Amino acid sequence: MDNNYTVQQRIEKVRGLLDDLETLLEAMDDLANADCDGSWLLNYLRNETQTMQTLAAKRKRFLEEIARITNEISGIINDMQEL
Repeated sequence: MDNNYTVQQRIEKVRGLLDDLETLLEAMDDLANADCDGSWLLNYLRNETQTMQTLAAKRKRFLEEIARITNEISGIINDMQEL
């Protein structure tokens, strides 16, 4: 497989993960900012469930996957430079 194509695929994957991460962070902000006078559902999710812990774990997995892919891209680029 062509290295440029592989790098481009990985870049697109990272872009998609960043979009998903942004959506996740917005949801976490909404929950963190929920108050008793606001949406009962957001308040419930923040205070009565493990939602924030679950979302934080998901955030961590997104960041780990982004780091893994960017390291892979760096390795491919380094290999290309050695040629």
